[in-house]
Amino acid sequence: MVLFDPNTDLAILYSPGLTLRPLVVIDSPPVRGTGGAVIGYPGGGAEQVVPAAVSATEAATGYNIYGDTLVTRRIEVLSARVIPGNSGGPLVNDSGQVIGVVFAASTTAPDVGYALTMPQVYSDLQAGEHRTSPVSTEACAA
Repeated sequence: MVLFDPNTDLAILYSPGLTLRPLVVIDSPPVRGTGGAVIGYPGGGAEQVVPAAVSATEAATGYNIYGDTLVTRRIEVLSARVIPGNSGGPLVNDSGQVIGVVFAASTTAPDVGYALTMPQVYSDLQAGEHRTSPVSTEACAA
């Protein structure tokens, strides 16, 4: 891990020798109704792709992962079945372009999930792009 942001709970990884082309990132929030898919590895298993649509974008206020700083994040509310193992995976549009980073599922509605908008995480992506030295995640959250 070469960059860690506790306010968005986003980690950027360095993968030397990886020869895959990076996915195209769209650095603007999607409009309501944008269709696409959530890609992840639920339960640590095989890759799964499930349909998704953006229901809304909004500001969500809560604490960072350490519970010591109040932060406001720009998020996408998704009509999608998000389950453990999808967190950190991409939300892609119908063209396969990344439009969000999945981070949570609703605790009250099984077909509602949440993703960070790309404008929310874009500066971290740029900052971590050419880094190769590991960084700390600080103390583990309880």
